[in-house]
Amino acid sequence: MSNTTGNVVKYGLIAAVVGGMLYYGGESNNSTTQEEIDLNAVLDITVDTLYSFDEGLQGQQQYQSDYQDSYQDDYAAQAPADDTTLASESASEPSSADAASSAKDDAIMADFSRTLQDNLNAAHPALYPTALGVVPRSDASLLAFDDANGSQSYDEDETKLFIIEIDGENSRIVASSRSGAVNDHHFSGTSLLTGYLIGSMLARQRLAGVNPSRLANKKPATAKTAAKARAGSGSHSKGK
Repeated sequence: MSNTTGNVVKYGLIAAVVGGMLYYGGESNNSTTQEEIDLNAVLDITVDTLYSFDEGLQGQQQYQSDYQDSYQDDYAAQAPADDTTLASESASEPSSADAASSAKDDAIMADFSRTLQDNLNAAHPALYPTALGVVPRSDASLLAFDDANGSQSYDEDETKLFIIEIDGENSRIVASSRSGAVNDHHFSGTSLLTGYLIGSMLARQRLAGVNPSRLANKKPATAKTAAKARAGSGSHSKGK
């Protein structure tokens, strides 16, 4: 009896250890495919913020005049080199009008980013356990990150969470998370697409050399399907 009891205990412990390894291993794998942030909620807030922010700009006559003068005529004829002065010195200096327009656009993008940041952080339920930071990038995309130090500016050691982009060809906002998930939200009507803010963002895309087809071909995907795609790609490369 004692030998039988000992065997039962021994095999029971082995089964418990193996079961625990499988359980925690499964939890670890699932954690890489779970969404950290609800991208649908992010997109809803982003689109609402775009509409309200653009309506505010439409109420200011100076921006409507600037839109007519700058985005409907001038930006179509500008060379991509005009925007390089944002990052480094250019061989040819932009005109004073171009510089003023660029500075105004930068201010608008910064203001919109702060507004979106506030709205994302005010969401109920909360989108993220800690404060989110949002900063504009030179290609008109918006980077959201874990603002660990509360500085409201991105530091290299802070975690990038998701990116928001404008797909002008398909009239939609695209959100992509660091887990590989992609979701989108289409505009209703053309009022937003023809507004000052989106016009400015699309112009910045062109000046930064963004390929519109890349954004247009970006398809919605879950973190799980993205992880499977990465795993499949890795297995193929190993098999070659």
